[in-house]
Amino acid sequence: MINMNSRVNKLGGALLSAVLLLAGICPSPAETTTNVYWDFSGPAGPDKPTLGTISGLTTAFSFGNAASLNYNASSSSSSYTTAAGFTASAGTNAYVAVRPGAFDIGTNTYFSFSLSLSLITGTSYTISDVSLGSRSTGSGPTSLALYSSTDGSSFSAVGSPLAGNQDNNWAAADFSGILIALPNDGSTVYFRLYGTGSSSASSGNWRIDDLAVTMVSVPEPSTVALAMLGGVACLFSFRRKG
Repeated sequence: MINMNSRVNKLGGALLSAVLLLAGICPSPAETTTNVYWDFSGPAGPDKPTLGTISGLTTAFSFGNAASLNYNASSSSSSYTTAAGFTASAGTNAYVAVRPGAFDIGTNTYFSFSLSLSLITGTSYTISDVSLGSRSTGSGPTSLALYSSTDGSSFSAVGSPLAGNQDNNWAAADFSGILIALPNDGSTVYFRLYGTGSSSASSGNWRIDDLAVTMVSVPEPSTVALAMLGGVACLFSFRRKG
């Protein structure tokens, strides 16, 4: 029995060493950066955004606390390139009339979008950036603020607010340095993009275009290494039974 245990210990140790060596010398799958991108090119807005190469991803886009969400090309986007690398796509964009007053998470006007990733073996994602083109009238929002939630009801601020451009011109806006996990388990991450500080509910129009959510893939542990660890566990289990 001593010899058997000794052999099992040696074999288990060899396998464990192989696992550690494999972890050290085998490169992880390369991380990739992909943008989920709305260009609002359709006459009725985005049914689905451009999903890049992310399979199993579902998204939604809408608005909140405004009379209506509209899409038209009367003030086509121009003269910017977003942080995600998209130049102004012109044509149709999304716009709302912004409610006036100081920021209130329950009453201010916002654009809403969400992302949900179904089970994909070996890959989850981290949301690292949200960028867009924005245009406001002179009485439009003075500030843009991004909020996120994992339950769709309790929202918290993401990064710092950005200044709103109230000169009827388009400009790029970027919420950078974000680290929000999008696991591959079917859970949903919700976002609200608020426009605040409008001085007129009737003429404080706010438009956005080329909205992009930048996502970085997060490789998970090697299946081979996990299988080898399982083999080690089985051997030591056999030793205890012996």
